[in-house]
Amino acid sequence: MRISSFNINKFCGAYGSLHEGGYYNPRNLDFKTKIKGIVDSLLTGMDDIVVLQEFIDNQFINVSQLFEQSKYEIFANSDYKRCKSNVVAITLKDSGWEKVDLPAEAIFPNKFIKMKHPDKNIMLLGLHNTDVDIKKQISKEFQLKEADIILGDFNDQDWLRVLSNSDEYRGLVPDEVITYKPGQTTIDQIFIRKSIDSKRIAFKFIETFASDHNILSFKLDSCSEKQNYIRDRSSNIHLSLHDSRIQKLEVNQNSLQLTMDRIFQYKQDEERSYSGVIEFTKTDIEECNIMVFDNPYGYDGERSFSGRSYSLDEYKEKFPSAEFEIVTEGYNGYDTSYQGWIWTEESNSLFGIMNIWNTGDMIYKIDTK
Repeated sequence: MRISSFNINKFCGAYGSLHEGGYYNPRNLDFKTKIKGIVDSLLTGMDDIVVLQEFIDNQFINVSQLFEQSKYEIFANSDYKRCKSNVVAITLKDSGWEKVDLPAEAIFPNKFIKMKHPDKNIMLLGLHNTDVDIKKQISKEFQLKEADIILGDFNDQDWLRVLSNSDEYRGLVPDEVITYKPGQTTIDQIFIRKSIDSKRIAFKFIETFASDHNILSFKLDSCSEKQNYIRDRSSNIHLSLHDSRIQKLEVNQNSLQLTMDRIFQYKQDEERSYSGVIEFTKTDIEECNIMVFDNPYGYDGERSFSGRSYSLDEYKEKFPSAEFEIVTEGYNGYDTSYQGWIWTEESNSLFGIMNIWNTGDMIYKIDTK
């Protein structure tokens, strides 16, 4: 399942604080459609959930039309049509998530949302800290230790460092990551109970200009023997494919999976290697190709070469048992390229360049057994 947190700034993009009526969009830009698209991209599985802070509804937004009731369920602790800023949870219709009622004495209930998933045995608390009394309630939740996941906009970087020393929870967002752009600070966080195996967690930081905050998201895998890493467009994952071999190439609709003999990981000056699979999501298969060269260095001292560009299906048909040994890997925007040697049983090695075009995640699925 994917669990996400996003302060949407009242559907006002990066514009200022509360205005009359709780809406300030002087250029009348359509941020609500962008935010709806972000929510759609985060809700792809039945167990996925998105917690939104500073969620409102008024004549400018029309939430019921934006998030149609036939597809989505919106959970809140107050009437978000009458309050200016709420914390809500959004899931797909008929998901397994249920809202947990807050205590009757809870102050500012619209700033909290507590959800549980009985089948997964998970309790989640979403929040937005804007008041001293809210901070007291959040601190109490850390002491009660009822929630497995506590996430949201904490609005206090120093206080977050104190909470990070908790014996029960660990934060997923490092201090150097900017979550609130105007202040260039880290004030949004996801805390996970330490008893949850870190190998089940694949954290993702998503930069966006649909709000003054960025998006925090992670996948929680039910299998503890797999460890997933997601390479987004700005991350720096300590993984390498140099000298790795692609042993199998599979296409499933718009997903491309590469079965690797080895994926190298670097931690604390130590190199480790694991077998695994790399998945490219939202792949434009028709834009992917593999160029195979007869001779990469030219003939008789001339700077010339010959070869052919194959589609993925053509390559699999032409070289059904080949292994692609990666010598150089490159990542540029939505374009991934691998250069290296193609080894076949029937011939000497050939030089090749594999080009992959995808707009989704690149997920390293490492077998840690």
